[in-house]
Amino acid sequence: MSVIIVRHGERQDYVDATWVKRADRPWDPPLTPQGKMQAKAAGKRIRDEITRDHGVPKPTRVYCSPFTRCVETAAEIANELGVVELRVEYGLAEDLCENFFRSWCLPESNGSWGGPNRGTAVDADTKMHPKALEDFGELILNPATLKDLVSPLVDTEYAPFHTLQGKGFKWGNCEEREALVDRLRAVCAHLHQQAKEESIVLVTHGGPLMMLSNALQLNGGKTKAKGRCGYTGLTVCIPTPDGDWAGPIVADHSHIDAKGYCTVG
Repeated sequence: MSVIIVRHGERQDYVDATWVKRADRPWDPPLTPQGKMQAKAAGKRIRDEITRDHGVPKPTRVYCSPFTRCVETAAEIANELGVVELRVEYGLAEDLCENFFRSWCLPESNGSWGGPNRGTAVDADTKMHPKALEDFGELILNPATLKDLVSPLVDTEYAPFHTLQGKGFKWGNCEEREALVDRLRAVCAHLHQQAKEESIVLVTHGGPLMMLSNALQLNGGKTKAKGRCGYTGLTVCIPTPDGDWAGPIVADHSHIDAKGYCTVG
């Protein structure tokens, strides 16, 4: 059945440039209060508009990236849909490229993608956050911890399809773009197959949403996600009889535009 891909809401480090310097886990910012309102608005749109206007059955399963902001977004959406559990899927995680690490691990990092000096060379003797040199898969909170710290809706019995543990992603050994697209495509196909006749929601990040939307070749490849996806932007993917995907909505965040919420990030 249908797959709805959603970006998380507004993140704390994008509105407070000092947050990264103060945080114990600078790679994993939570939502702002406005981010939670954005997530709630996305859930209401899925429940009321998308099911009505596009013939999509109300989703019965919600999956999310293991990053805190995505779990919080997924929890708000699940509440609006009446879904009592959400499943943490590592395959929906952020793009673990160099720009991701630069956003939090360098002395000048302020949370912005690539950092304030994005694209410039980093000296070999630069003192960076020590966690950037560890296997990033070991820095991600597990479902039991996320259930305790972020949302009681987290299903601790769900076994993720993809794992990041043991991949060795760190500063100097980042995830390649092709590998990212492959994991996103694989996890989407797996979760769609598992859901069978149920509609599902996948809560991920801006870059992964855009890449997955395009990898699915929506409307025969004629519809492309372009530019940047605003907070809680969503893509609706409806399977066609010939095995392709129709995409009536792509990276759209009009549900928060209408409420005057911030859409950048």
